[in-house]
Amino acid sequence: MANTLINQRVDEHFHLLNTMFHALEECETYEQYLKQAENNGNYHLAQFFREAQLEEWRRVTRARELLQDEADFIEPPRKCA
Repeated sequence: MANTLINQRVDEHFHLLNTMFHALEECETYEQYLKQAENNGNYHLAQFFREAQLEEWRRVTRARELLQDEADFIEPPRKCA
């Protein structure tokens, strides 16, 4: 029972970290698209990519908050006597 709960928590944390990783990758990709659109003078498209980047950053921030909440919930290990 305890191992199942631990495994579920590990999976949940992995999923949050994985979401953060991919969202940060997308932020980098959108930055490239944004610069290219600006260089081409397409400011409406550049704004779209700026907004997409912001959405990804919000996802990163929310995942980080959830991980922090989980860390606050988990009791620290007890010292061996």
